[in-house]
Amino acid sequence: MLQLSFRASVILFCGLSLLGCTTMRVMERPAPQQMQDRLEVGDEVLIIADGNRHYALRITALEDDALLGRDKNQQQFRVHYAAIESIEYRSISAGRTISGVLIGALAVVGLGAIIVSGVLLR
Repeated sequence: MLQLSFRASVILFCGLSLLGCTTMRVMERPAPQQMQDRLEVGDEVLIIADGNRHYALRITALEDDALLGRDKNQQQFRVHYAAIESIEYRSISAGRTISGVLIGALAVVGLGAIIVSGVLLR
């Protein structure tokens, strides 16, 4: 019983530690350089372009004048930076992720110590 709950705790902790803390960020009328600095190939973005056109894409390339990406149906789109009114992108917060992993590790170690000390005192 003791080994099973400790193992379950370790497995749960390991699974949770693989999740990164992400936040959604928005850039309004971003400059091309700003997008190239903050975005990377593989990022998921929500774009509102001129004419109220909406795109939900995974970035496949960042060119000098445009962003290329595929939607969920794998259709390729090219959106010129000048046409982008706003872009929402996912940003992984390394600080939050590391803090969460450290707090989780301390909790697992503390839980293990409590369980072991309780078993040894009986």
